[in-house]
Amino acid sequence: MEEKNLRAYMAEMIGTFLFVLISAGSQCIASLGGWQPGSVWWQPGVLEVALASGFMYAVALAVTVPISGGYLNPAITITLWVFRRLEGVQASFLVLAQVLGSIVAGAILWLVLPAGEPARMASHLGAPFLNLEYLGAAGSSSLAIALKGIAIELILTLVLVLIVYGTQLDPRAPRWSGNWANRLACLWIGLALVGCTIFGFPLTGAALNPARWLGPALWDWTQHADAFQYHAPYWVGSIAGALAAGWLYTALVLPPEVESRPAVATPAPAARPAVTSSTLFRAKK
Repeated sequence: MEEKNLRAYMAEMIGTFLFVLISAGSQCIASLGGWQPGSVWWQPGVLEVALASGFMYAVALAVTVPISGGYLNPAITITLWVFRRLEGVQASFLVLAQVLGSIVAGAILWLVLPAGEPARMASHLGAPFLNLEYLGAAGSSSLAIALKGIAIELILTLVLVLIVYGTQLDPRAPRWSGNWANRLACLWIGLALVGCTIFGFPLTGAALNPARWLGPALWDWTQHADAFQYHAPYWVGSIAGALAAGWLYTALVLPPEVESRPAVATPAPAARPAVTSSTLFRAKK
């Protein structure tokens, strides 16, 4: 493995770790303030979690974009692989790095919050979870509840990934301020996550990212035996939403001449063939 690729994967792991730690940690802290499942966005906790998640995501993107491309989300990584903006090996290592970063973040929260702490129990250690009070209408089956969760996560992930395509992946996006344009785009993506979290947090926890759910959920399994009961929304919903966004943007927004070529290829050394890659996968020189 080349050193520049190793640095990119390490950046993805650290960036995902930071994002999951702060977003999941803010969910735990919100429980200290009395937030309970069923709260709506204007009640204590929901807005704070949304702001913490969105701003931390924007910061993590701004830091990792110049090094690894700034994915921080297996659903986005898989989408870029499906639409041939990433090679299979790159995508596999990126997803592995993101999952590892998430698991380490969950471990930190598990160690920091005392066992039996009410906030730790009520917040599911920061793992997103379905709000059965809203989604579990009388007589609803487990399948019906899971399908509602999948639909919510799918729609919200679709919205977020459309913003990612429009600000980062579309080669027509303005580059008038060089690297600062990319970092400003990270802010718009973070603000989009804030909005999606405000909408979805009281319903599904608004993961929009399999790694955001998986790491904390693995550690929550030590205190809630049913931590994986409704797991499908957090990987089926988010991956399907990201794929739908990729198809919609590629088919309906990108012109054919842009769609048919790599967005912006990073120059390859003369002695080696150029590799088709995402506009985001730029290793540090």
